[in-house]
Amino acid sequence: MLLSPHLKRKLQFLKEDTFEKQLVGVTCESCSVKDCSDRAAEPWRLQRKERYKEIESTVKGIIESYK
Repeated sequence: MLLSPHLKRKLQFLKEDTFEKQLVGVTCESCSVKDCSDRAAEPWRLQRKERYKEIESTVKGIIESYK
């Protein structure tokens, strides 16, 4: 259950800190939690973003070397 500010306004008992908080993503493919024991799939979306950033920096370096 997502403990959002909106939900906390609706349900008064959620204002107390009686619940254990856990950082989660929407799906395993897009979750940025590195050491997740419950991961069911590889974070391919994040891996793809990282790969694109590496390619972008490489291309920028090549372009800068010709200036």
